[in-house]
Amino acid sequence: MTVLFCFSAFIVSLAVVPALAICSAVFTAAAFVGPMLGVLRLIFSLLSLDVPFVKDCVLSCLSPCAALAASALLGTAMFIAGRACWHLLLSYLDAVDFLYETVSRMAQYR
Repeated sequence: MTVLFCFSAFIVSLAVVPALAICSAVFTAAAFVGPMLGVLRLIFSLLSLDVPFVKDCVLSCLSPCAALAASALLGTAMFIAGRACWHLLLSYLDAVDFLYETVSRMAQYR
């Protein structure tokens, strides 16, 4: 019973753990990069500088002020999503640990 649980937890963890870890890191990084690009777009538009990467990267259909507000909102949403993925990862690991302890105790009493 314990071996079957360990094998199945291992197989499921091969997909779940890397996916949640990568999503957490990417969402958290995007939460900081997006608003910084929004600020850069606003500064460059105020200085009348034309930087194609910043101009095209940050919501080019909006005005610079609206793009800053939208990138701040999206950054907040990305940060919340990154934290949620991180907490999901920790909850998954805690659940696997709890289930392993339960299965191990059940196997000892047999």
